[in-house]
Amino acid sequence: MPPLPRVPWKAIMYKNAARPKARFTTWLLMLGRMTTSDRLVKWGVQVDPECGLCHQHAESKEHLYVHCEYTRNIWSKMEHWMGLLPCTFATWEQHITWMIANSKGNSQRAEAFRMIYSETVYGIWMERNGRIFEKRSREWNIVVKEIAYVTCVRAPTRISPLVLSFKF
Repeated sequence: MPPLPRVPWKAIMYKNAARPKARFTTWLLMLGRMTTSDRLVKWGVQVDPECGLCHQHAESKEHLYVHCEYTRNIWSKMEHWMGLLPCTFATWEQHITWMIANSKGNSQRAEAFRMIYSETVYGIWMERNGRIFEKRSREWNIVVKEIAYVTCVRAPTRISPLVLSFKF
């Protein structure tokens, strides 16, 4: 195989203690392969193009993870929980830049961030799917608590004290 170009988001994938399904969902998101409504419409599939979380805009990767009010609340609470400065992203590229900056390195904080980021991506995706396919919805603060719980329970020994020290 010929050498492939390096991707700037590789830091989020390595030494990530998140569940395999959360890492896989993050990988799909970074590759732009999530089956969001905008992609399904391009393929000719008849779906409702509206965001399944906020029901206000067309669903796309950028809307779902950057602009949607529902997910902005989740990201804001997760930033607060980890003790990060609050960030508002205008574009997908700004979101990726923020993610890369926080996930680089071998520090405990970077390792905890990688895990929490992937679990958050997965939690948002599962809530979206639950609303579309199972017609069940939960408030964003319930989703945040579930992400925090999974992260605290699954955190490896190296980062467990740090994750448990985060103030919810």
